[in-house]
Amino acid sequence: MLTQALDDALKEFEIGVPTPPRAILLVDDEVENLESLCALLEGTYEVHTATRAATALQLLSAGVNVDLIVADQRMPDMTGVELLAKVAATWPDTIRIVLTAYDDVGPMMTALNRGSVFRFLLKPCAPEVIRSAIADGLSTKHGTHILRNFITASVERQDALDNTAWDLKRTRDYLLAAERLTTVGRAASGILHNIRNLGTIMSILVSEIQSSTSDSEAAAAGRAALQGFGALVKLLENVREFTRINDAALELSPTEMEAFLRQTVAIALLQEGGAKCPVAIEVDADCSRLVIDRTRVRHAVTAVLSNALKASTPGSPITIQVRTCNGRQTNRDGTPPTWVTIAVRDRGCGMDTVILKRATEPLFSHFLPPGLGLGLSVASLAAEIHGGDLLLDSHPGQGTCVSLRLPTEPIVAGCQA
Repeated sequence: MLTQALDDALKEFEIGVPTPPRAILLVDDEVENLESLCALLEGTYEVHTATRAATALQLLSAGVNVDLIVADQRMPDMTGVELLAKVAATWPDTIRIVLTAYDDVGPMMTALNRGSVFRFLLKPCAPEVIRSAIADGLSTKHGTHILRNFITASVERQDALDNTAWDLKRTRDYLLAAERLTTVGRAASGILHNIRNLGTIMSILVSEIQSSTSDSEAAAAGRAALQGFGALVKLLENVREFTRINDAALELSPTEMEAFLRQTVAIALLQEGGAKCPVAIEVDADCSRLVIDRTRVRHAVTAVLSNALKASTPGSPITIQVRTCNGRQTNRDGTPPTWVTIAVRDRGCGMDTVILKRATEPLFSHFLPPGLGLGLSVASLAAEIHGGDLLLDSHPGQGTCVSLRLPTEPIVAGCQA
């Protein structure tokens, strides 16, 4: 039996089985009929009675819990079918049975087809037929409740499985990010070693030039070259520090975002030689204070902002916006998590679809002269370690928007931080 199978499954999954329904409302304008039905059913069920259809509706509206209604068809104020149609509209879970004479079969079939009546019984009706019809109706309601509970539990368990799968995906993404961090860090260390060797050679050459010539332009060019090498070494050192696997764990702290971004903008402008682009900062009130890894987010925003400055002509405005956004997953308790974006928007040269696909690859650069190509890669890794991601929207000649989408409660290796 299906109901028993569902009942057993609910018990196996430790899901509460609903109490079997047993509350019945009998509606008939003839008191003798009500008394006979009460005598037939009392002791087995919880029986309520009403001598008018209007009284039955008042009982239901007052909150009397009824699982099944047996109504006589021929009543003075309202027919049984009319009463049960009203019940079906307002209390659809109630099982509805009507007692009728043979010449009312036509309206009964219409009521059955419309779903407002579960079953009709012809009068006179044998006691065992009435008992059997009521038992069938209550069994149907019980089975429906069991099935509903089972479906609800299945959906909840599916949600739990989805959350588990999402946790596993975040763990995988985190491990991939850590692996990529290691690769980028090793590459940065190798480049840094070679750059320092070249810097030593260049320093010797510049010293030789300065001691052997009075050409001020040559001396100035030598000093500029050394300064450029110094800046490059510093950048590579920052990248190496950022990508050290031993430092991959987040160091979270509450951060006032507007002050934090003002400092970050100052750093980016300094790194880009005081680029002449106005940078506006817009922080929504509900994002004014976030818990983030300041070092990683600063690296990420600085890298993205540096790209925006390179892509923009002098005087072209750049905007940094911090606001809430839609995430990709619900929390384990079913509530939507709060996500934020830190978006850097410029009106620069933009990227076509070919460049956009490769934009986050390490060591890829579309600028002329090319840079190290680590900016968006670093930003993407910073977002991933927080449990978020990097969103790119760019159009040639119109500009680019790069958004770090982060959960307000960072997720690391599948666990809430």
